[in-house]
Amino acid sequence: MKNASVVRVCSLLTVSLVTLTSFVVSPSADALTPSRQTPVLLVRAGSSKDFYVVTTRGCNAPACLRMYRTNSDATIFTRVSPPPVTREQGGVAGTTLDNVVFANAKDGYATVGNDSPSALYVTINGARTWKRVMHAKDLSISVVVTGGEIFVTSVTCQPRSISCGQFTTLRASLAAKDWVTLPQLWKTGASPKETYYGPSLAAFDRTVWELQTGPETYLWTSHNNGRTFSRAEEKFPELVSVSGCTITPMSPISLWAQCPTGMQESFWHSTNGGATWSLASPAKYQFFGTGGGSFDPITSSVAVLDYGAAATPPDLYRISEGGVGFSPIDEVRCSGESMLFTNVSDGLMVCRLNSTALVRRTNNGGATWEDVSLPRS
Repeated sequence: MKNASVVRVCSLLTVSLVTLTSFVVSPSADALTPSRQTPVLLVRAGSSKDFYVVTTRGCNAPACLRMYRTNSDATIFTRVSPPPVTREQGGVAGTTLDNVVFANAKDGYATVGNDSPSALYVTINGARTWKRVMHAKDLSISVVVTGGEIFVTSVTCQPRSISCGQFTTLRASLAAKDWVTLPQLWKTGASPKETYYGPSLAAFDRTVWELQTGPETYLWTSHNNGRTFSRAEEKFPELVSVSGCTITPMSPISLWAQCPTGMQESFWHSTNGGATWSLASPAKYQFFGTGGGSFDPITSSVAVLDYGAAATPPDLYRISEGGVGFSPIDEVRCSGESMLFTNVSDGLMVCRLNSTALVRRTNNGGATWEDVSLPRS
C-alpha cells in the first residue's frame, strides 16, 4: 500500500481541457498497428491501480505532448490533458515539464519551469484541467504527496550555482488550499550560511520526515503533520548524498532510501521510522546511476532494483525482507527506464533500447514482460 510519492517541481501557462477519449488496445492490434507515440514519463496514481503515461508524438515540442490514463493491464488508454507547458530544451520532451505526481486517480501535481522547477500546477479531476497555484522566479520546489495532504518545500537557489538557502516548507489540502507554514528547522540543526542541497521531504499519514544534506546530514521527524519536529541525535553517514536522498515511506516505521553518491547510488532500509538504517542491496552489486537503472519499493519489505542495460545479466533483482534477501528475477536489458509496481505482481515500465522507447507490462513480478501498444493519436 503506497501513501506517499515524491516529485521535483517546475513552471508556466494556463488551464487546458481535452475531451476524454478511450482507446482499447488488443494484442492482435499490437503487431499490425505499431504506435507512433514515444513514452517519456510514467506516473503511478498514488495507491490506486491507475497509471498516467506522458508521450510525445513525432517531435520535441509542446504541440506533440500527449497524456493518457491507464491501469496495470494497460489495455485501455483514456486521453487526458497534459499540464500547460512551453518549449524548453532541458525539460521532458523539449518542454518546460519537469515531472508529474498523483496522490490518487484524481488529484495530481505537475512541476514546470525553465532551468529549474519554479511553478506548481494542480488537477483535481484526473488531468482534465490544470491550474497554477504557485510560481516564483529563482525558486526550486519539491513536493511530497500523501493520502490526504501535500507538502511543498521551496528553496531559493543562486543562478548557475548549487548553493541554496531560504528553505520554506508548506502544508496544504490535496486541492492545494489552506496553506500552513511548517517550522523552520535550520535554527537548531544547521546554519543557513553553509552549503546545503535542500531538504528531502517524505510523509506517510501524520508522520513527516525531513532529511537535510550538506556538510552534515540531519534527519527530523514529525508525528503531527509537521506541526513540530524532533531531530535524531545521529548524523546518519549512510544517508550522505551529493543531491539528497529520496525517501519512500511504506508505513510510519518502514522506510526505503535511494541516495546518489556521485556516479553510483546506494539503497537503504529502516524498520524503525528512520532511527537506524541497513544496506538494502549487497555492497558488491554497485549501482551506477548513470547506467539507466530503476529502483521501486513495493511493500514494507519488498522492492525491485534494475541495474540497467550496461549491467551483466541478469540485471533485474528482487530485494526482500528489507534487504536480507536479494535474488535475480529477469534479464530486462533496457536503459533509462522507469519501473513502477502496484503490487508484488503487477507493474509497468518505460523501456529505452537504443533510440526506441516503449511501455512494457508484467503480471508475475517481473519474471516476464510484454510490450504494450500505445494509442496512435
